[in-house]
Order: sequence, then C-alpha cells, then structure tokens
Amino acid sequence: AGQDAPTGMNVLPGIQQQAIYLGEMAQYRAQVGGSEIVKIFDMNPRKIRESGTAIRIAFDPADVVLLKD
Repeated sequence: AGQDAPTGMNVLPGIQQQAIYLGEMAQYRAQVGGSEIVKIFDMNPRKIRESGTAIRIAFDPADVVLLKD
C-alpha cells in the first residue's frame, strides 16, 4: 500500500467488493472503471483487506488472461 508499481506494470484503481481466504491464496472481486468487476488471485497474502477498501491493482500485462462471456 502506498508503493509505486514496478516499471512495466499496469495499475488500475478500484474498490474491493469481496475477499475469500483459501489457505495459501486469497480471491478478490474488485470494481474498476466505475462498473467493471474483475477477479483477482493473490498467492500467499500478507493481509486480507475489508470490503469497500480502495485498492490499486498492479499487474504485468503478460499475465492477463481475457475470458469471453
């Protein structure tokens, strides 16, 4: 939190909507861009944030997988 993303990473501001702790992984749902919902997986999370928390999602574009409805 409060740290700059490494060079080459994409960053999206969002609002965390849901968090599920699954042992070594946390699964989040976040609202970005006002209405889009994305699912995020965090391996070995150090902290689980409360729903409604403002977040910054940083990711390597090479790690993105787009799924069609």
